[in-house]
Amino acid sequence: MRGDQGTSASPAVDRITDFTRGSGGDVLDLSDLLDIGGSGSNAQDASLASQYLHFVKGEASGAPGTAGSNSSTLEIKTDGPGGSVTQKIVFSGVDFTTLGNSDTEIIKTLLDNGNLKTNLDG
Repeated sequence: MRGDQGTSASPAVDRITDFTRGSGGDVLDLSDLLDIGGSGSNAQDASLASQYLHFVKGEASGAPGTAGSNSSTLEIKTDGPGGSVTQKIVFSGVDFTTLGNSDTEIIKTLLDNGNLKTNLDG
């Protein structure tokens, strides 16, 4: 996804229509997009990653393709915690917000299940 991100004024918006979460499911690889170091612990890495990744129920405006029900959007701050959102990924038919009450909980679940790869996890 490196090079695909937009700008704070005009974030890039992509759509994934067939993501399967859970153990043995699909993997969202953000390792080239985020420049952050990890601790080796999914709990600590999730806490750090939550400063860059934010999950929202529903779809981002401007998403390509047909709107789906029960969807969610991942907002990514490629420039770090103080930066603006430069990339949005809409997941049609997948509501990640049901995986936890915070971004940290959602990210930890995805890391634990092998559904998310960042440069935090080696």
